[in-house]
Amino acid sequence: MTFDTIQGGISIYLLIGIFWTFIYGIVINLNSQAFNLIINENSMRFLFYFSFTTLTTLGYGDIVPKSEWAMVLSTLEALTGQIFLVVFISRLVGFHIAQHLRKTTDSK
Repeated sequence: MTFDTIQGGISIYLLIGIFWTFIYGIVINLNSQAFNLIINENSMRFLFYFSFTTLTTLGYGDIVPKSEWAMVLSTLEALTGQIFLVVFISRLVGFHIAQHLRKTTDSK
C-alpha cells in the first residue's frame, strides 16, 4: 500500500463525480424540468454541486431530481459512490493486513 494507491483512489472518486455531472447535464438538456433548478449559465456549477452531494450521500435537499430519469440516475450515483468507497477501503485494509503478515512471517 503506497501513497500513490490512495491518491489514485481519490482521483477516481473525483472523476466519478465529474462524470455524473456531465450525465446530469445531458439529462437537463433533454428535460429542463428534470431538477428543481433554474436553468442559466451557472447550471453546470449547480449540477457539479448536486453530483458530489449525491455521490457522498450527503444530500442537502436544496436541489432535488423531479423527473424519473433524474431520480433513477441520482440513486445509481449514490450507490456507485458507496460501493466504490466500500471496495476501495476494503482493498486498502486487505493490502495493509497482507503487508503486516508478510513482515511478520519474514521476521521469523
